[in-house]
Amino acid sequence: MSDSPVDQHKTKRNYFTPAISSKYVGTFFNSPLHNEWMSSLIYDSLELQPNHILVDMGCGPGVDPSQGMLDEFRKGSDSNPNIEAVCMDAVTFSQSPQYSSYDRIFMKLMIHLLTDEERLIAFQGFYKQLAPTKGKLLIIRRLHTAEISPFDERTKSLFGNLKVETLFDELKHVGFKQIQQETFTFEYPPNSVKAEDWIYLIENRLWTELSEKNINEQQMKDLIDHVRRQHETPNNFQTIDKATIIKCCVE
Repeated sequence: MSDSPVDQHKTKRNYFTPAISSKYVGTFFNSPLHNEWMSSLIYDSLELQPNHILVDMGCGPGVDPSQGMLDEFRKGSDSNPNIEAVCMDAVTFSQSPQYSSYDRIFMKLMIHLLTDEERLIAFQGFYKQLAPTKGKLLIIRRLHTAEISPFDERTKSLFGNLKVETLFDELKHVGFKQIQQETFTFEYPPNSVKAEDWIYLIENRLWTELSEKNINEQQMKDLIDHVRRQHETPNNFQTIDKATIIKCCVE
């Protein structure tokens, strides 16, 4: 008998170690300017009220399967009695009867980690966990285009296989309504990010798409050589970040 999607999800590798999280958080995606940008997008989209209960699904502060990310979060949140950090994957959480009911659930930069079957299970569970009136689900995704992620052609093909139309169809299937998407862009200040910072994340296989299953040692060497050739001048590495936010409601 094969394992259920919930059981299979528990065996996935923990990619986010404390060392990688330090570089990830401090340099790229949670620097003060970037954090202000992303936080504003999330806050405006959530439309929170004082009595709302929020689930932050993935990427550390909330429910996350990575202990490294939760450790980063707990450094600044242990003193707040209104916050609970849960080390659990999205599929398991969505099927846990002790976790309900919520006004908002948002999935930040982690929807691509779920298979088609896992997404449907999670969406079905979230639909039941959210408040029947005015409950909302938000899905935040990062776009890996050439101007954002300087990968070689082979590596680019590993990203972006999940189409927004597929997500819309799945959300409609389980009952969500008023589904819409917006895209936002962040420009890093000149010289704030170096090519070697980017290479550090690549060689430590930050994203699951860069796992050893997808990229062997020779392919990893080729990818790093490609980035170095493209950015031979120390200060010519310039990148942006693009995020899309999908919003949908229970009713």
